[in-house]
Amino acid sequence: MDTPSVPDVLDQAIRQCQEGEPESALRLLRGLDREALSDPEKDRGRALGVEVACLIELDREGEAESKIAEALSQRRDETRFVLWLGNQLSDLGHFEPAERVLRALCELDPESPLPFYNLGVMLERSWRLDEATTAFDEALDRDASFEDALINKALCLEQRQDWEGAAQAYRRYLELTPDDAHCWVSLAIVESERDEYEQAYEAYEHALELEPECVSLHFNWAVTSLRRNDHEQLRCCASALARIAPGDWRTESVGGDVLEADGHIWPAWEAKLRAVEMAFQTEGEEAEALPAIAAVIGALRFAIRNDLAQHTEDLIEKVFDAHLFADGVLAEMRALLGEPSEQARVFFVQLEGSPHIHLLESEGDSALDPLQEYGYFRSCEVLANDEAQARRLALEFESRIGDGQDCRIVEIEEMEGPRKTHLGLRSCSAMLIFPVDEQSPEDRRRSGG
Repeated sequence: MDTPSVPDVLDQAIRQCQEGEPESALRLLRGLDREALSDPEKDRGRALGVEVACLIELDREGEAESKIAEALSQRRDETRFVLWLGNQLSDLGHFEPAERVLRALCELDPESPLPFYNLGVMLERSWRLDEATTAFDEALDRDASFEDALINKALCLEQRQDWEGAAQAYRRYLELTPDDAHCWVSLAIVESERDEYEQAYEAYEHALELEPECVSLHFNWAVTSLRRNDHEQLRCCASALARIAPGDWRTESVGGDVLEADGHIWPAWEAKLRAVEMAFQTEGEEAEALPAIAAVIGALRFAIRNDLAQHTEDLIEKVFDAHLFADGVLAEMRALLGEPSEQARVFFVQLEGSPHIHLLESEGDSALDPLQEYGYFRSCEVLANDEAQARRLALEFESRIGDGQDCRIVEIEEMEGPRKTHLGLRSCSAMLIFPVDEQSPEDRRRSGG
């Protein structure tokens, strides 16, 4: 049997760490020939990042902390090493040590845009979008033509629904890279979100010149034309999609929009539901849940426009079964089913409970011990009139998810002041399972662990 190459060994260790096998990953790292690394600074940084992550997973935080402190003290001149140490920790989801490393690198190499850009990526991953935007701006202050920083900044601003800021970032990027058809589509989408339809159409026209058979182009142009009540353009988009992507969920969805424009509401609704089913069947591709999210949002918006809330129970059930809780999906669910309010406040809520046994069994060959008792942890943001209502809405939502039992709220905090909106969940995290004889994730966060 051939001996695995050094890069293969490192990649295998990373996979084992990701799959919940930190001891196995550490054994591989101990046998790694670090003198044979093809890119020593980068790969040694990655290797140390995996080692630190494994130590944290094994509750050996003191050792992990010592290794980070030693690296920042003794290898401070090896900026690529420090960069890849921070990046690897970020890739593995250990954001607190990653942030410490990357912020230290910003001080060690303050003239370079790379530390600030990678810090921004880490902050974006941990959903600290305002701080991420600031970090991308710091990178752009050092290199105004840093294309990736412009794109990531635009994406952060989109997620914050700062449509004007996102449009400005996309336009700056397109000044540098005018042949990026997909970015012209992204610009058109944010211009549409802020009701600047003429500018959106101009951006779609640019994309059409560059990539006339782009499915995303024609689908999103159809969405904009529907908002603009431009049925002629809607039909053009539907015709293009039928020609270039006859079996695509987006073609089915836009076909439903054409039926709606012609006044055939029930056949249009059936087309929207078929589009959802088709989009769910695309799962497993690189885009992960994005097709299903977009299709569900389109169907929910259709139901809102046509007063079909009473016919959405199966669709909502599918959302819960798939845990499809993207912010856009939750926003449409609130608009469809939530109570309107003139004084809604944003509450951050943290819940704990006991996971159902089938969830533990579904983990397969992970590091979960079948004899160990586990708890779970989830956080969410709730739009409610007061704290009592936020508690009730969070618990009702968690009960409908159905992942566990004995759920309770362990922390609630008001985050933002009153606004006019619909009540309900604004965001919802994934479930985090942990052994009950250890501190909960929130306890660890409070203690700095």
